[in-house]
Formats: sequence, structure tokens, C-alpha cells
Amino acid sequence: MSAFNSAFRKGFVGRAIGILASASAVASAVDSHRRPNSRQLRQLGIDPAQFGRIRLD
Repeated sequence: MSAFNSAFRKGFVGRAIGILASASAVASAVDSHRRPNSRQLRQLGIDPAQFGRIRLD
């Protein structure tokens, strides 16, 4: 396997795991009626300012 393919796979897998971790953390925060971390929202493609308008009652 070339160095390029190896780096691509490690990068892809690392990003995928990061996205899954962010999704889990955001879901947990919403479930417990807390505001999720802005960085995690941005990683999921959600605008933190718009998310702040959502009521978590």
C-alpha cells in the first residue's frame, strides 16, 4: 500500500470516528436538556447560533 493510500485511510477513519463522537456527545447533551458544545455542532454541520433558537424543554 502506498503512503498516500495509508494516510487517506487513516485520515478518513479518524474523521469518521470524530464525527460519530460528536454526534454522540450532542445527542447526550440534548437528551439531558443541556446546550451542546459549539465545536461539536459545527463538526456536524449545524450552525450553533441557529441551534440556540431551539427549545430543549
